Amino acid sequence: MKRLRLEPVGRPEHVDELLALHRDPAVAEWFGEWTREQISSEVARMTAGWRVDGAHKWMAYDRVTGAVVGRGGLSRKFVDGRDRWEIGWVLHHRYWGQGYAHSGR
Repeated sequence: MKRLRLEPVGRPEHVDELLALHRDPAVAEWFGEWTREQISSEVARMTAGWRVDGAHKWMAYDRVTGAVVGRGGLSRKFVDGRDRWEIGWVLHHRYWGQGYAHSGR
């Protein structure tokens, strides 16, 4: 997407960025409040996903301002007894309704 710069989750600063994302009140309404320890575990899990599967979540940054827009991408989930790929994303509330999660159809 031309508006975003994507970076695989896995750097130490992603913990603080994801913590701020999950502390956004509108995001917390959907996901609950996460602790730094939970976010650190998620970053480790995402990093491992990149290493093992070659895919997982990306951090999405506004190309102009550098601000964190959110995160999204693929991850493996065990659903109904089968290993499956899941597409998921989370955006800071201020970016909702701006077409970032739109399919383009």
